[in-house]
Amino acid sequence: MEQQLATVIAPSEDSKRAINLSDIIELEQISKRTKSEHDSSKDVNVMLEAKPFDWDKWYVNKFLGKGAFGSVWKITNRETAQVMAMKFFPQSFIPYMEKEAMTMAVLSQSCPELVQYKGIYKTHYTPVPGTDQMEREDNYALLMEWVPGPDLYQQVKSNIQPDLITFYNVSLQLLHQLACIHSVGVVHGDLSSRNIIYDGKIAKLIDYGFGCAYGKQAINMDIYVNCVFNEGGTPLYRAPEVWEQKGTVSPASDIFSLGMVLAEWFLANINWFWSSTATFPSEKFVQHVELNKKIPNYVKTMLSLNPADRPTAAQLIPTVRRLFNSAFHNQR
Repeated sequence: MEQQLATVIAPSEDSKRAINLSDIIELEQISKRTKSEHDSSKDVNVMLEAKPFDWDKWYVNKFLGKGAFGSVWKITNRETAQVMAMKFFPQSFIPYMEKEAMTMAVLSQSCPELVQYKGIYKTHYTPVPGTDQMEREDNYALLMEWVPGPDLYQQVKSNIQPDLITFYNVSLQLLHQLACIHSVGVVHGDLSSRNIIYDGKIAKLIDYGFGCAYGKQAINMDIYVNCVFNEGGTPLYRAPEVWEQKGTVSPASDIFSLGMVLAEWFLANINWFWSSTATFPSEKFVQHVELNKKIPNYVKTMLSLNPADRPTAAQLIPTVRRLFNSAFHNQR
């Protein structure tokens, strides 16, 4: 799967490497093809059984980051050199780990293009931040696929605007992933530039701590946190309806949050327009985006104040694909 996605290469300023048009077409076929090839026969309950973790076979490489509920570390197998990511949860946050694991297990069965869930483990040791030491502590941890690269926030913070082909390319990757998430009745709930890993080629959504079940297609899913009771994650990226009403995250609010991410990346601007009189935190920023003539219109539609006016991820994909095709041919 990673090898297939790695063919979608974003050009850099100095390399000017051409993207093959077939690459982006290949990207759009990945979901359809891999869903039929992917092993979705595993029982989710079996996937959620906690197993003892053998630290004799693994060692900790480095600290990757800390979220609302736990810290994430890169670990490597001593025998095979396999690299994984492990998220440790304090005892008080075990219920959140179970929910995130459930969300990831369900998505891993249906969306192989996402970061893959590898299981829950019991561990008697926890890494100590800022050191190469482990401290004795009975705990649980979530094991998952390791994705190389910094988060997209680092790109935004660099104040370097992406070229159009790169921007459309990454937009397509993220929209495909979001469309798959929504198709199985899950809302991400915390889309922000810090929850997207981007290594200059591949972009992937991460951190499903605020994931929740939504809509009719989620009725038979065993994700026990319903979106009705979910206030969403990072406040500055929340859709206005979530901010004003609390507890109304939905596929449409995910679209708004992703629109915020794409807008700030396009503008290479993390200095948001804040006002104490705003009805929601990003109101001034959204108004600025609306007036900017260079920002693609599809991003502006993602930031529509009325959730009913926002297109779905699946509806946006053909539009962005046409823009990519046009930019690609114009470059040549």
